[in-house]
Amino acid sequence: MYKSSSDLSLLTRVITISGNSLTLNTEYTFLSSSITYFDYIEKLSNSSALVVYQYYTGSTYELRVAVLTISGTTVSIGSYLTISTNTSYWSAYALKFDTDKVILVYRTGGTYFTFCVATISGTSVTKGTALADIYYGSTTDFWGYVVSNTNVVIILSSYLYMLQIKTTDVLITSRKDVNFGYKPGATISVDYTTDEVFFILFQSATSGNYKIYGYLMDFVLQAKGIAKQSGTAGQQIKVMTL
Repeated sequence: MYKSSSDLSLLTRVITISGNSLTLNTEYTFLSSSITYFDYIEKLSNSSALVVYQYYTGSTYELRVAVLTISGTTVSIGSYLTISTNTSYWSAYALKFDTDKVILVYRTGGTYFTFCVATISGTSVTKGTALADIYYGSTTDFWGYVVSNTNVVIILSSYLYMLQIKTTDVLITSRKDVNFGYKPGATISVDYTTDEVFFILFQSATSGNYKIYGYLMDFVLQAKGIAKQSGTAGQQIKVMTL
């Protein structure tokens, strides 16, 4: 996904890789408009991806998502779904956490973000109930990691949010202020050590001196509800410890 150098339209094409060789295949116009912003593309399967972009209508910016379907070197573009509308351009992000679901994270102005689950069926996208007004701090750095098909970690500035997904609803089960410092949330890599523990590397700087830091994240399974005699406890959730 890229923008045209002549009229700034949003374009896409399949690149075929054979050994060390790259072949550029037919170019397709995703959107004919000089005022669009490409935010993110998330792989859904070996033949599809979700594109997150913003389109300027002349008075507002519409955050949109659409499914790209790939067959050989041919690209088909599904109908878009408008997720939100703002008076300014704000960044957005998508993360697939289940077979047919992604979580959308997008800034809604000021110092706040919104979480929203999108469900994909073929080339159609529907959205669940948005969880809005999530404080993220003073920068626009944000990243996400899948713990399971019902638990996701989102990094917003110096905050780590543990989210639990119930069908299409988003719940915050834990939040940690980790104080990443300068350029917070700029994660370099993630290395899973077990299903419940992984290591986050990120960069930070003080007075221009860049350093590499790391956090070992542990997701602890906790039980909610009262256990019945000869039964089991109620629903379980994961919470973060550092």
